Amino acid sequence: MRALRLAMFSLLVATSLAAQTPAESNTAVAPVAVVAPARTAFLDLAALVGDRQRFGLEPLTLGRWMLGLVVARIDTGGTPQGQSNVPTRPCLVTGCAIYVTPRYLAWSVDLAVRWYPPLRSRHFVPYLGEFVGYNWRTFRNGVNSYRAGWEPGAEIGLRARALGPLFVDVGGWFKLVRLDDPTQNVRPGSIDSRFVAAVGIGW
Repeated sequence: MRALRLAMFSLLVATSLAAQTPAESNTAVAPVAVVAPARTAFLDLAALVGDRQRFGLEPLTLGRWMLGLVVARIDTGGTPQGQSNVPTRPCLVTGCAIYVTPRYLAWSVDLAVRWYPPLRSRHFVPYLGEFVGYNWRTFRNGVNSYRAGWEPGAEIGLRARALGPLFVDVGGWFKLVRLDDPTQNVRPGSIDSRFVAAVGIGW
């Protein structure tokens, strides 16, 4: 639940900063729906720590809503037979590849939607989002094992303007696990949560 605590902290900070933003004049100021421009692209730096590559694109804005596509990849590598002195068992299936260290390869493509509240701050704004993604995973240790299916989820966080068109997202995402994956600690029916620290650019 570490990701949940961090995400909630981000939301509280954003709300507090927005409330403390002084009015520049007595003239009513229109709320700012989205900190970034109409289209954005981002890279999740926190995912790199866990041997993941996760990046996203938000090509469409509808009022305070942004629609996007997020792609993630995991590849643990693995050591094929012949590249290590560690003994392995014979390959019992014609054409199979034996790995001394099991290899795990996974991809996911998520269709995501985010909502940005109408706050007056032009530098910080929280966001709430939902996504549904198609996931496929391959385990290579002797005989290949394959899993594929849909998994839904939600996200919460804070978007902050950095420098010029650059911005930073801090928060977390939470996914309902539906695929049986023996390499992960979460089982089908449970929630997988991850911390997000992404940098992006808008145009």
